[in-house]
Parts: sequence; structure tokens; C-alpha cells
Amino acid sequence: MQLDLLDSIEAVSPAEFDRLDQAAGAAGCYHRIRQLEDDRRWHTSYLSCRVDGRLAALIPLYRPGGLSWPDAAYDPATWPAPAVGDQPVAAGVAGWLLVGGRADLLTGLPIEPGLREPGTVRTLLAAIAEVAAEQGRGLAFPYLFTEDRQLIDEATGGTVSWALLGREGQLLGVSEPGWEGSQRRPVRYNLRHDRELIGAAGVRSVVLGWPELETPASELIAEHNVRLGRFDHPEFVKLRNRQWDECESVEFLVFAGSAGRATGYVTGWIWRDELAVYEIGLGGEQGADRLAVYLDLVFAQPIRLAQQRQLRTVRLGPAAERVKAGRGAVLHELHGGLLAAPDTRKLADG
Repeated sequence: MQLDLLDSIEAVSPAEFDRLDQAAGAAGCYHRIRQLEDDRRWHTSYLSCRVDGRLAALIPLYRPGGLSWPDAAYDPATWPAPAVGDQPVAAGVAGWLLVGGRADLLTGLPIEPGLREPGTVRTLLAAIAEVAAEQGRGLAFPYLFTEDRQLIDEATGGTVSWALLGREGQLLGVSEPGWEGSQRRPVRYNLRHDRELIGAAGVRSVVLGWPELETPASELIAEHNVRLGRFDHPEFVKLRNRQWDECESVEFLVFAGSAGRATGYVTGWIWRDELAVYEIGLGGEQGADRLAVYLDLVFAQPIRLAQQRQLRTVRLGPAAERVKAGRGAVLHELHGGLLAAPDTRKLADG
């Protein structure tokens, strides 16, 4: 087993990296991870593991380059975990090295299936801990699925403190024959009732590329986020969606819909056999038309496109869990883990 610290993912090929883990979908694919290197607000490195010359793991490592967190969602002080060990989680960028990801609220653990056992993973984490301990940092594991959380717990002896950060809704097997008929009765009712509402409202819908709808979609997405209490601006929306639109191996698109005075846009991407819903902008007064546009953009259009393209999964993102579960989504927990600096030092010393 050969371990190395790399400063760019370009040292490996897309095929090598993407076969390691696909849990995060496009958010964890080679070309998305490569894009993130260009953001100079972050310092990026990778722990590489080769076995007999074969790439067996390549784990991204991130730390902020400035005096504040570029994305508050990745600041452990904002996570619901009250403490690490007996100490409150400290604010500030100097305390943590992020393992696996720092964008898109999804993180994979790029280790090939054959090495995903506690002993090997502990060796990998000990090498990462050595990097963090040299800087006096602890380890932070953001937005990992339950399987990866359990693997890390087995590898570290349960010394990582975890918080539930959200649940991603996934529609599984949507293109299989009889998918809707196989759902529970309440789900079938909701899907049928949604179509009735969409039809009664006369929703007009279309799927287009990002450049064709960039200006109106950016304005409405930013307005929608601000209304929900999130800081945003149309130029920021343009920046992050252009990045996705330029992501090689990803098809980025926009679902657009309108009914009466209600309008809306949902961005999303296709990667391999998955369609992911990304951001939503919804305008108009509360009422039947606005509800119909929402249901069309978030559920009806993505399901229809996935079935037309024979895609296996529709990823619906976090939030609105009850609504998504009521349309057949399986909710997958996302966890944030913290290993305090003293424990990180112990892990590094082995």
C-alpha cells in the first residue's frame, strides 16, 4: 500500500477516480471535484492510496484559506452537534480539516469497495490525521451517508462525534416498469392527485439548457432563497450554475413552468444514470397555480424526464422531507462528524 499526498486530482484519470465511489453522484465525480480546486478560498489536497500500482483511494482534504468559512454549511460550529467530547465546538477556520467534500451538501468517501473495511480505513484516516495534527486541527467529516459514518466509526473505535445534518430524498428505480404501481397507496394517490392539479391549472412546462434561461432563473432563484432567509444574489446564482453547466461529464438543465401568474424554475443535472434536482425559484402568490407549478417542477417533470431517458434515480435533495416521502422518496440520512484535535493527534500516532 503506497500512500501519497497530492495537490491536484489531475494526477489521476476520471475513470480511475469515478470507479472508487458514486454515493454522492455528480457532486462527488471527478470533474466536479476538479472544478472545486480552482476556488482559491480553499486549500485542497488529496490522500492517494495505490495498491500494486492501482488507485485504491483518493480522498479530498480541504481547509479554508481565509479568516472565515466560505460556506457556513461547512462550518462545524453551525452544525447541531453540541460538543466534541466535553468541549463545545469552537468557531473559526483554524480548527478543522474537512475530509471528503466542501460543497453541494453531499460527500462520498472515494475508497474502492475491496478496501472498505475497518483496518484499511483506519490506516487511511491515520494518514489524514497526521496532516491535520501537524496543523493543530481536528478532522471534520461533512454530509456523509450512514454507510460511511458506520465505516468511520468502526475504523476509529467510535471516537467521532456525529450530528444529523439532513436527509436526501431519492426516488429509486423510477424507470422500471410498473414503478408507480408498486408504490404505497398514499404515494400513488399523491402522484395521481398532483397530475390532476397540474392539469387543472394548465401548467405550461419546458426543459431547456442553462444559457437559455440564465437571467430569469437566476433572479427568481435568488429571490426565492432570500425569501426563505438565505443570503443570495442573482450574480451568485449565475456563478454557481454556470460552473455546473461547464462541468464536463454532467448535463445541466433547467425545468421551467408557469400557470396563471405563477412561474418557476428548477435546475438540475444528469450524471450517468441519475437525475438530480438542484435549486428552485418560485414566484407568484400562494394558491392553486403556484402549488401546481411547484409540483410540476420538483416531481412531475423530473420523473417524466428520468423515465424518458431510462435513468435509475432522481435525487431530490434535502428539505421538504414529508412532501418528498409522500411522492415515493426514500430518505437517506446525512451526517456530520467531528474528531477533536487531541483525538486526531492520537489517531495519527496510532
